Amino acid sequence: MTTDRTLPLDENTVAELARVVTGDDDLYYRKGYEIEGFLRRAGWQDVPAYDGQYRREWALELLMERRDRRTRSRRCCSAWPTPANTSTNPNS
Repeated sequence: MTTDRTLPLDENTVAELARVVTGDDDLYYRKGYEIEGFLRRAGWQDVPAYDGQYRREWALELLMERRDRRTRSRRCCSAWPTPANTSTNPNS
């Protein structure tokens, strides 16, 4: 017998994900509209348009709203940029 013990991500983990997604602290910096696109490419639906608030706070709100949805959280994490899928050309 198998039981699914899916637990929501802990708040500190979600906060760290928001930091990484936004690219704060010398990571891959994303503008607000790029965060929106990142989440869409990760398979999120109904991502609200970026409204100009602080990027990390906005990303944190979105991630916290969905932290109990394990599949979507995993998709977000699997969309992290790697040398193979990251371009330095903003038009590509």
